[in-house]
Amino acid sequence: MIIKITCGTIEPNSVGTTDRQNDWELTVKPDGTGRLLDSNALEFATLNEELLAPFLEEIGQMLALPHPVGIPLPTEYAEILTDDGTIHDMRGTDLPQKMAQLMSKAEAAGCTDHIRSRLANMPMMGLVACPTAPPSSPALPDGVTPTMGLFGMMMAGMGMRNPDGTWNCSCGESNISASFCPKCAKPAPPENPMLSAQMPAPPKPAKEYPITPWECPSCGQKDITGKFCQNCGEPCPVKYWTCPLCHAYNLTSNFCPECGARKPQ
Repeated sequence: MIIKITCGTIEPNSVGTTDRQNDWELTVKPDGTGRLLDSNALEFATLNEELLAPFLEEIGQMLALPHPVGIPLPTEYAEILTDDGTIHDMRGTDLPQKMAQLMSKAEAAGCTDHIRSRLANMPMMGLVACPTAPPSSPALPDGVTPTMGLFGMMMAGMGMRNPDGTWNCSCGESNISASFCPKCAKPAPPENPMLSAQMPAPPKPAKEYPITPWECPSCGQKDITGKFCQNCGEPCPVKYWTCPLCHAYNLTSNFCPECGARKPQ
């Protein structure tokens, strides 16, 4: 059973590693309904079984086909998480376009809502209480109540850690100790959201791949593990390369095994 679909781009950041930017995120709930987010347009869609079931059936058929059907780009990613914990790499398919088509169907059915319009109806002071929401106010996101200001809505959206280290999800599930919500598959918040936002994690050291031992074609020296023969200086006949995105080095494949970047031409 499919429980989550994400599509987006991979971009280098200021600390020499890469970040994932979600363009589309679909979460499937156990009751057959779902929630679709278009991060670019800040638009939510609440999907009923009538809208979601045909889409999931089509995606299930895609999973059964030989993959990939196209040429994957190293700057893009598309993944499907199933209930057995398997993450299916769907790069090179038209999955992002299918997500956009699903959002269009949701718009036509009147099942969408824009986050920007919700912010316009929210109090702009931290956690100042708003006694009642106006009758004409749009429905609020899961986990957000009329007593929350903008800061409170942000905290409910990302989840908060409890004193014992567990966390509460915006879907209503509470005291979660796992890294993902068992109800909606949303990832756990960082240990300290404010500290994490101010102090980025140190860059991950570049992965070094071992050089396959080789024999020098000039002098016959064997079991050389460097890029040059220590006996006569002859360079290794195998051309190694370094990934321009994650800086993993001593690579021989056409794509980086760490981030998927294509070998420079």
